Amino acid sequence: MLNINKSYQSVHYRSRKGKTPQFIKIGSTCYPFNASLGILIGDDQLAKKDLHYFTNILVDGSLIDLQKLCQQKVGVHYLISETGEIYQLIDELFAVCPKELSAWNVENDANDYSICIELVNIGQNWLKVFPKEREFNVKVNGINRVYCNYTPEQIEVTIELCQLIVQKYSIHPYNIVGYSDIAWYRDAKYIREDPGPAFPWQLFAKKGITMWYDLSESTMHSLPDDPDAEAKKMLAEFGYKIYFPDINNKQFKALVQAFKTHFKLTVDGDVDLNFLQVINSLCQQKRQYQAFIKRKAKDEEAAYKLEGRTSFTPGFNFLSLNDDLKKLTQPEAVNATDNTSFIELSNSTAKAIEDKVVPNNPKFTKV
Repeated sequence: MLNINKSYQSVHYRSRKGKTPQFIKIGSTCYPFNASLGILIGDDQLAKKDLHYFTNILVDGSLIDLQKLCQQKVGVHYLISETGEIYQLIDELFAVCPKELSAWNVENDANDYSICIELVNIGQNWLKVFPKEREFNVKVNGINRVYCNYTPEQIEVTIELCQLIVQKYSIHPYNIVGYSDIAWYRDAKYIREDPGPAFPWQLFAKKGITMWYDLSESTMHSLPDDPDAEAKKMLAEFGYKIYFPDINNKQFKALVQAFKTHFKLTVDGDVDLNFLQVINSLCQQKRQYQAFIKRKAKDEEAAYKLEGRTSFTPGFNFLSLNDDLKKLTQPEAVNATDNTSFIELSNSTAKAIEDKVVPNNPKFTKV
């Protein structure tokens, strides 16, 4: 049983207008704990307990103003500290503020349909106080960046929390995404890059929560005549919202980079064969998963009719569907080409909790 602290409450919420959660959005705060919590509940005195972190720190040429940040009215349902404590700031009945440009699959305002989770993490090494033991180096567009690894305690409880939410709302594995997946197209000032390359998405897939690629399932064996057009089509099928019919090159590169960051590919904005094979394998998995769900719902409906019932609502547990679905969300191995070193980036966090008592979801195999 997870221990959830409800002693801090945020007023940064709004009505869902009858909409049911369909997504889990995962992000990070980019600030230490007190500053993160203070900003999310609008308490500048709490945030200023971490003021020493920000002394003389410039961002885009300006000093950080914690009081101003606390007036932004941004909210999340759950905040997870670096020690693994879960703080529920907003009841799941409500959507978080603000109503903003964020989309996934067919929904244009993903916040209306989302449960939002943020992990305390300072992001890159811009603060004066940086935990050197958690340095995490990666090249993004050829530029060396230093990120901060998540703690094993954070990841362990985030997995358990996600499993509970998935079970409660029957959320599909392709609908557990990062903030960077649903907000890649905003103006540069508001674009979200979290939870970033240090987040162990592959471990979450092994726990049956989200999806990870398996190149053996890809049907893409050579570059098509128009790689960018093919990439846009498959990215949209998987869930990325491409708002612009005339999406420009800069916007498209931002989309490709967001995808590559999530799936631990070489982080740049280029479309190559490896990129196409990865997104193609994910689309294959999604189609198989949707076909399986449809068949299972149809079988249940038929069983209800045999019992003489007149109404039917699919009620199976999405975390224990069937052993036959294992490979769709829990591939035994990933066929990485030149991605091995990048996949290993978050291995220190993953290995630290791999053997802990986190309930495994049923093993899935391809139908």
